[in-house]
Amino acid sequence: MRKPIDCVATRTAKVADISVNQLWEEEDQHMIDVPSTSDYSTRDLRDLKSRIDIKLDELKAEEHQEQQEQKPKDQWSKMVDLFYQRTNRHVALVNKYAQIIYYRFGIVCAELVTNAYNHDASKYRAPEFIPYVYLTWQKSNPNNDFAELCKTMPTCKVHGFSTPEDIRDAIDRATFHHITTNKHHPESHAPNIKMNAGRKGSDVKIVNATAMDDLSLAEMCADWAAMSEELGTGLVEWAYKNIGVRWRFHPHQKRLIADFLTSCVQNGQDQRRNPR
Repeated sequence: MRKPIDCVATRTAKVADISVNQLWEEEDQHMIDVPSTSDYSTRDLRDLKSRIDIKLDELKAEEHQEQQEQKPKDQWSKMVDLFYQRTNRHVALVNKYAQIIYYRFGIVCAELVTNAYNHDASKYRAPEFIPYVYLTWQKSNPNNDFAELCKTMPTCKVHGFSTPEDIRDAIDRATFHHITTNKHHPESHAPNIKMNAGRKGSDVKIVNATAMDDLSLAEMCADWAAMSEELGTGLVEWAYKNIGVRWRFHPHQKRLIADFLTSCVQNGQDQRRNPR
């Protein structure tokens, strides 16, 4: 049978309004051994207090973890989670199609697998990360409204966004940075490229991608195939609508693109018919 601790021990052991007696009420989970003798030395008391402090710290940590798990995530946290989920899936699909192209064409694209592993890495850091989180959130649901977000989410102000136009401007700058610094985008190979070149409303109607190397073309095709599977759209049909309209390629490049895309369709068509 436990002997009661004298008042000195109780005072020294009391931390955060939790007494030793309260701990004993849960002895099946939080058993603390107390010496059977009532003759406590100073060392005994210090040792007992130390063990009680450790146990109380453990209890506090458990309670804090439970509170964190139960606490609902704020809007920004949900948006970040969505960005990671979508982008990680996209990179995984790019890797799948890069493997298909590599095994079909071998040493010609020996570096392709390595490049695909690091695909879109710039989206995970400044200046692209925050704008791409907003962009992913918007694209996930057509009803998502930047105006409402600016009113209801305090994090917008932290990011320097007071109006929807602020967010859209940041997205435009981030996407332009992305396509001009990643070699799997034709824009990164075009001389004197301007923002929104080759897109609707731009004075530059077509992007000159004739300087694009074979390796970059292969990753570009893996990227296109991944997007096709994500969106459930026709890969080859989309490519032919944009080649020669949005991007200019020379005949050798067009033949390679046709071969790469055909390989992706032939080996990945089951997944593309039933996009997840």
